[in-house]
Amino acid sequence: MSAIVTLPTGPLGVTFKGSNPPVIKEVKYDSSMFGNLKCGYSVQSIIRANGIEVKATNSVELAKLIKATSEDEGRKLKCLMTLPAEVEFLLPEGDVGLTVTQEKGLALVTKIDNASPLKHLVRVGMAVDCFTLPDGSTMTGCNADKVMEWLKFNQEAGRVMILKDPSLGD
Repeated sequence: MSAIVTLPTGPLGVTFKGSNPPVIKEVKYDSSMFGNLKCGYSVQSIIRANGIEVKATNSVELAKLIKATSEDEGRKLKCLMTLPAEVEFLLPEGDVGLTVTQEKGLALVTKIDNASPLKHLVRVGMAVDCFTLPDGSTMTGCNADKVMEWLKFNQEAGRVMILKDPSLGD
C-alpha cells in the first residue's frame, strides 16, 4: 500500500538509509512528520511542488533533494508502507497498550491502543523477537501469551523490546 505525504517547508527531522529504494530509518520525536512517516517505509519518490515526480534511488540523493526543495510548499513524499526489518526501543513505565497474539507460530503485535505511548514507534504485524527486563532477564522465542504476561507483570521502566518484520525470517 502506498502513501503520499505532504511535506512541510524547512527541515523534516527524518533520516534515511539504503538504496533502491531508500528506507526511513528514523523520525525524530520533535519532527513535524512524527506520526505521519514511519520507520521502515520505503521511499519511492519525491513529488516537487510543480508536480514533477523524481524517483528516490538512494538515501544520499534523497536527502539532497529534500534539502534542495526545503522551501517549496506543496512537495510530497511517495512511500510504500513497509515494515522495518528490526526496531529496538525502551518501553516506558506502566501499560504500553499493545496486544500480542499468536499467529502462524509467531507472537505478533495485532493491536496498538490509541493512548499507547508506542503508537508512533510500533507497527501492527511486527513480531516480538526479544524482551529484556531491567535486571537483564531476557525472553526470546516465546509465544504471545508469555509476552502478554511479561508486559502485564513487568511494568517498570528500563524494559527493552525488539520487534522484527516477520516476512524476513530469522
